[in-house]
Amino acid sequence: MDGRQQPAPAAGVLTYRATGLAHVGSAVIGLLALAFAGAGLRSGAYGMAAVALMLGAIPVCATLWLRLELTTRQLRYRTVLDTRTLSLDQISAVWIEAPRGAWSYWRALPMLVLSVHGAKPLVLNLRTLPDAAVVALGQALHQRGIGIGVADSPAARRTAARIWPPSRR
Repeated sequence: MDGRQQPAPAAGVLTYRATGLAHVGSAVIGLLALAFAGAGLRSGAYGMAAVALMLGAIPVCATLWLRLELTTRQLRYRTVLDTRTLSLDQISAVWIEAPRGAWSYWRALPMLVLSVHGAKPLVLNLRTLPDAAVVALGQALHQRGIGIGVADSPAARRTAARIWPPSRR
C-alpha cells in the first residue's frame, strides 16, 4: 500500500467489478504481449516491443478499471475511457441484445442497453460484468416500473436465461 486511505463506500452502494473470467482473459492477452515484447527486445526490435507492451496493457487496464456502482437513485459506470453517472429516473427502457458483427468475430456479444432520456444509450458488456450486477440493476429498475426486455435472438434469450433462470414448478 502507498499509505493513502481509500474512501469507504457510501452506505447502500453496490459495487461490481469485472468477472474473474474477464481478468483471466486480459491476463492471458497481457502475458502474450509480454512474450512478443521479449522477442522484440531479444531481436533488437525495440519499437515492436513497445507496441506489444502497449497493446497488452490496454485490456489489462480496461479490466482493472471497470466498475459499476449502483444506489437506489443512480448508476455510475466507469471504464478507462469514460465515467457516466445516470439517475435511474433518466432510464426509459432496458433490453438485452446479442448482435453479431465483424467487431465480435461474428459471434454474438451479449450486452445490456439502457435507453436514457436526452442522452446516448449506455451499453454494458454482459461478458465482463457479473450476473449479480444485472440482477441488482433489474431489481432497482423494476421498482421504478421498468422491465428488461430481451431481443428476439437465441443468444439474447440464452443470456437472459442464464441471468434469470426459469423457476422450477
